[in-house]
Amino acid sequence: MENASKPNGVGNSTQDDLPLHTQQTIAMHNEYEDVLRLKKVIISGKCLTVGTFTAVSRNMSCVKVILDSSCKPGVDESVKCLQKHMNTHEIIYGVNTGFGASGDERPQDLKQNQVAILNHLNVAIRSHFLGCEISCGAVLARINSNISGYSGLRWTVIEMMSRLLNKGITPVLPSRGSVTASGDLIPLSCIASLLAGKHFSLAWKDGDVVDGISALKSVNEQPIVLEAKEGLAIVNGTSVATALAALVTYDSHFLFMLSEICTALTVEALNGSQENFHEIIHKTKPHPGQVGVAYNLHYLLQGSDYCQDMEWMEGRKPKLRQDRYSTRAAAQWLGPHVETLKHVTDSINIELNSVTDNPLIDYKNDEILHGANFMGCSMSQGMDHLRLSLQAVGRLAFAQFTKLVNKYYNNGLPPNLTTDDPSVEYGLKGLDTAMASYMSELQFLANPVQNCMNSAECDNQDLNSLGLISARYTTTAVEIVGQMLASHLYALCTAVDIRSLETLFITQVEESQKSSLNTNIDVSHPPRAKNLKYSKMTNDIIEHGVFNVIWAGDDYFKNSLHTSDFQKFDEIVADFRSLKFHHTAQETTAGRLGNTRAVHVFVRDTLKVPFADYTNHSSHIEKIYESIKTGRINSVLCSLHDENEK
Repeated sequence: MENASKPNGVGNSTQDDLPLHTQQTIAMHNEYEDVLRLKKVIISGKCLTVGTFTAVSRNMSCVKVILDSSCKPGVDESVKCLQKHMNTHEIIYGVNTGFGASGDERPQDLKQNQVAILNHLNVAIRSHFLGCEISCGAVLARINSNISGYSGLRWTVIEMMSRLLNKGITPVLPSRGSVTASGDLIPLSCIASLLAGKHFSLAWKDGDVVDGISALKSVNEQPIVLEAKEGLAIVNGTSVATALAALVTYDSHFLFMLSEICTALTVEALNGSQENFHEIIHKTKPHPGQVGVAYNLHYLLQGSDYCQDMEWMEGRKPKLRQDRYSTRAAAQWLGPHVETLKHVTDSINIELNSVTDNPLIDYKNDEILHGANFMGCSMSQGMDHLRLSLQAVGRLAFAQFTKLVNKYYNNGLPPNLTTDDPSVEYGLKGLDTAMASYMSELQFLANPVQNCMNSAECDNQDLNSLGLISARYTTTAVEIVGQMLASHLYALCTAVDIRSLETLFITQVEESQKSSLNTNIDVSHPPRAKNLKYSKMTNDIIEHGVFNVIWAGDDYFKNSLHTSDFQKFDEIVADFRSLKFHHTAQETTAGRLGNTRAVHVFVRDTLKVPFADYTNHSSHIEKIYESIKTGRINSVLCSLHDENEK
């Protein structure tokens, strides 16, 4: 595809030649790697991104959190401003009032009031808790919010949170109980309870759950006495929902990138057409996401021996003139969803660097402002939309996978992608059932959470966002899509290796005929490449399907293809039935693929997933899934666009 005009979805400078969603994913990956390389991150209230945040949350043992000292004066001034207003006996919510619907209470002991908020929020069933990386992320997000100097929280409290992160101590956060308005009150109270050394607090230490007091003692930390507003400043915010949303959004970027690559591999495996992604088609409907996805797919298919030029069909058995929708319409299908992903990412980047508690201390103007920045609708709406888009990614993978294994739609591939005798070996038939199960659950998860809101806390929280709940369900959706794409990629590597095996078979058949036919036969490309001169027998084999011929038996072959005069055919068939050429075919696949080849090499050579081992599907798919789940595959995915960027 030409880069000249680059409408909407593609960058316009020499440094930004990639589609915008691809740029964002690669930038995020680079940010992640930079944090690991530097082994530190500086927290200033305005510099966190989804990439840096994820790197810190998932690698706390080797990344140090450093507070930007330039933020300290503002933090100190906010505390002084709060104290000044308290001295005038001004009514300040959560400082000299009760909380929520009990805001008409007027407590006299202001320090005890901060303890009271922790006690009344200690209600969750803590045996159902969020993972350690989410706990790290929630504390990191809370520090980044409080350090901005609008919360009235002392610098010493912020320092203690960062010290505990650096010492590997984080609170155990319950997974349920938050409506994310007035913030994630119940899970965030666990952060404050740990700092205060409450007897009911629990903490993560070295991967284990221990009581909070013991955790503090083990790293020589003393519990802190919370001053006026400090308990509220910690518990009142969207940090848990935001942390989980950031982590699943980071993972989603690479699932979307892998979905594009699997789509390109599907086109190759089905001998589809690159024409689907022609520049003119997408210039005439220039939605940014569609243009960007088409640009990537066209690039990924460049140089592929397996893309079919439609001229190849001339004079052959009638077939569909166009590819089916799951490949032909892939750019139009994925396009709106990569736009959604970009929007969600931008929204989370804003939320990560926002002040989300209440009230806010505006020390510059000597005001205390009561508002509702704790409402997490940006998170719940973003997660609901992202989950719907993840469902679309899964639906695309499911549609493409079913074409691969269905002998009526896979353009000559063997049924269920088995190269063995199909009467005794059923290949990926079981995986077809598993994919249907994954898809059904994913479709259920696509339902929105936000419309299930109920009034809470004595009807005070009569609107709430359910941001954390939505983020939790999105985590499940990410997990399922990862399993689907791992299964799909496993099948695709099998399918393109089968195409190599086909090419090897046809080559041997044609080579055996050269001398007897005394003709120049081109056997350097796959059997469906354009402008090739094949014998009638070979064309008949291609039309019937190579593996249908191999396993049909001699009588069928002789009667149907009229090859009784071809003496060596029986020997060639016997060799291919014995599977002796599988390794040879696998070794040649990468050289015949387009710019998808690095993923095939990663699966076959790095992960050591073999071709046509029909006895151990699960362990092979699990290897691919683990590489997706841990991010091991991410560098490979990004590297595919290196030449595209140039």
